Amino acid sequence: MYGWHQDDTDFQLLHQGENDTFLVRTRGMRYILRRYRRERYREQEILAELAWMCALRNDINVPNVIA
Repeated sequence: MYGWHQDDTDFQLLHQGENDTFLVRTRGMRYILRRYRRERYREQEILAELAWMCALRNDINVPNVIA
């Protein structure tokens, strides 16, 4: 899907709730992966969360965000 290979990619569940959040480690990179419930959030709400996470990267160690 994102070019991640099964043999060198690790998924760690960080939060299980309304939206599951995973930390993905692959090839020395770290990513946050969120699985949103279908038809729960509008596109604008998800885009606002992505913008917030990208803004946090300036001040704290937030893994790469993939829109």
